[in-house]
Amino acid sequence: MAIITPQAQLVALFNAKNSSLAQALAVADVTFGAVADYAPGDGSDTRNSKLTITAVADNTHFTGEKELHFTRLSSGIIGPKAVTADQADWDTDEEVLAKLNADVITAGKTSDEFALSDLTITRTDGDNGAKVIDISIKAGHIKYLPGQVATYTVTEEVQKTDLSTTNGELDDFN
Repeated sequence: MAIITPQAQLVALFNAKNSSLAQALAVADVTFGAVADYAPGDGSDTRNSKLTITAVADNTHFTGEKELHFTRLSSGIIGPKAVTADQADWDTDEEVLAKLNADVITAGKTSDEFALSDLTITRTDGDNGAKVIDISIKAGHIKYLPGQVATYTVTEEVQKTDLSTTNGELDDFN
């Protein structure tokens, strides 16, 4: 399945609710305001976010602006995950991002992909030489609420040497 930007996914939701429009809205037709928390007045309304879209100047089909109310999803897509791998493969944010996006797809979010600008990545030292990488979604993401998306604990497999295969014929002491 193809990766679809959060903006394109939001426009698709708008078009689904407004299917009678003469022209479907496209991402290029509007600018997107900042995402903010939304507190609906109706107790049965569970939407938690709002954002204003504004028609771009000289748009052929649209004018004005509209505040959209929608539900952003929980950030906890991956959660804690233990990984046995070469820790050097996790040194850069780009390497971590590639592994996260692969895990997001494996978790069933096949249309989603994060950019480094969407995330905060921190590294700490864990127990027994492990590297702990915490990844959080920043505030303002259109589809997901801010919070922790994954915590990878990366340990390297210890290569044990069988002493019976070594040379025991030592040189003399000096």
